Amino acid sequence: MRRRIFIKQMTPAEAGDTKTHEKYVRLPNNFDYQAFFQQEGITNGSVIQIDFDAAYNGDQNDVIPLKFVYYAISNQEKRIPSLGPIFDKYNVTSSDVVYLESRTENGRTSFSISFKKDSELRIFTSPIVYEIEDVEDDIQKQAITLNDSITNQIIYYGAPGTGKSHKIKEKLAKVSKENIFRTTFHPDSDYSTFVGAYKPSTDKPEDKLYNKEELISKLTELKEQGVTYAPQKFGAQYWYSLKQLTLQDKKDILAACEMSDNYTVEFDKGIAVGEELLKKSKESRIIYKFIPQAFLNAYMRAYSTTDKVYLIIEEINRGNCAQIFGDLFQLLDRDENGVSEYCIKADADLRAYLEEELGADSDAIKDGELCLPSNLYIYATMNTSDQSLFPIDSAFKRRWDWEYEPIKYKNTNWIIDINGNKYSWVSFQREINKRIYDATSSEDKMLGDYFVNPSDGIVTEKILLNKILFYLWNDVCKDGEGDIFKTADNEEITFSDLHGDGGTDKLIAMMTYLKVEEA
Repeated sequence: MRRRIFIKQMTPAEAGDTKTHEKYVRLPNNFDYQAFFQQEGITNGSVIQIDFDAAYNGDQNDVIPLKFVYYAISNQEKRIPSLGPIFDKYNVTSSDVVYLESRTENGRTSFSISFKKDSELRIFTSPIVYEIEDVEDDIQKQAITLNDSITNQIIYYGAPGTGKSHKIKEKLAKVSKENIFRTTFHPDSDYSTFVGAYKPSTDKPEDKLYNKEELISKLTELKEQGVTYAPQKFGAQYWYSLKQLTLQDKKDILAACEMSDNYTVEFDKGIAVGEELLKKSKESRIIYKFIPQAFLNAYMRAYSTTDKVYLIIEEINRGNCAQIFGDLFQLLDRDENGVSEYCIKADADLRAYLEEELGADSDAIKDGELCLPSNLYIYATMNTSDQSLFPIDSAFKRRWDWEYEPIKYKNTNWIIDINGNKYSWVSFQREINKRIYDATSSEDKMLGDYFVNPSDGIVTEKILLNKILFYLWNDVCKDGEGDIFKTADNEEITFSDLHGDGGTDKLIAMMTYLKVEEA
């Protein structure tokens, strides 16, 4: 038996949440409908149509008549239209995942369709089409297996306040804090603030305290290098640590290095010299040290544990990704096991630091090269309203999986309180978003569910004015778009009008004009 499975997450436009109110499933332009439906379809003018019956969730007692249309001449769009009754019946929303399957066995092809909540199974926004020949594996199990192999790098995107960071937080709720590393990109971010670089640091010689094992290693290195007067120089360099030890400890160090315990006297000479030089030197001195940043800290942690390690990048498009990632860009190509397909040569400073921290034989810097391990996951967030800051090029985009976080209008118990007048937050949110979409034909600047997050569920007049309406005035309606700042069809108001005398009355009149429901 041959199974062909199409999977994708719905969008608000498909679910009828936009001004068209049409409900459908959009299929990608490269969707091979002939292979999927096992027929060429009937041509009617510029449209190719295929009628088919699909069992809902595989239930043969619940068969739905559907049709596939291909606008072959006009816009070449492919879709399954007129799904309003089905979406209503099964309570389908824009965050749901559609499963469309065809099965061909003994020359006969049958179909099934179902919708899953995104909480049941995470699916990437990008549509997935694949074929399998086994008859026993469950669809959902197959989908999870398929997606788990390509989840090392995900960008969660959507309008402001849709809960992208919150979703990552929930996803990593059970992950140890030592395995989570965070950074936020901004216009001044660069390679050094993301990976690491030499930075000035205040060095106090007495601050570093070595234990016996470390001191044995240091003395062994000096001895093997053939350093003249090694015991004395060792004593001067590590005087502070040696001074904390007993005579027996010093003898133990010498014995471990196959040196006579008579050299304890030479240790003491070195200690005296080191201490005296410190007194004559400045209290501290400025030195340059390699300081690792978020990427390198996560990278080293991943090679130091078998646990999954996560690097979280907030606001990834607010920084110049090409500048920030530099040659690390190449590492983002992962194989089926989640390991970088192509390693890159580390620069001298980075190599020296990793070899010192992890050892020259570590896989993290094997042959002087960097390579992302399979247990290192990189999750990022992106506000679609900020795309103009630093556009992300297609080469960078294709190295990530993308997951859309839709507006769900979930905070139905929130209220807006204007001088004792109470309004439904969701009603306000829906009306504003409809006007934004009608004016801009875009969802990028819509109000997400967590655009504000009042702890008590009450959006005060102050929050409404200074956070929500300020955003709308400056980012949405600055060119007169949106048809929002009005108290009547022919009575426009400005943002400053809401702060002057009678501002509260104007705000209440504005809510009335917008037809916001009372709570």
